[in-house]
Amino acid sequence: MTYVLQAFTQGLAFHAGVMYESTGLKGQSSLRKLEYPIGKVLDITYLDSRYFGEGITVWNESIYMLTWQ
Repeated sequence: MTYVLQAFTQGLAFHAGVMYESTGLKGQSSLRKLEYPIGKVLDITYLDSRYFGEGITVWNESIYMLTWQ
């Protein structure tokens, strides 16, 4: 079975050889940890459906994500 993970990239960050992607989709925004350079999803965390995911940054070993609403 093949799964398609729909996403609209809002932000990308690289840290310690790993790529992180924030996605925005009404009710389905997420933060993804990706295998670089192929983009395979290693881990995904969904935001509460009331938030729309925006950009991200890594600072002091933490990931910060902007949200809308």
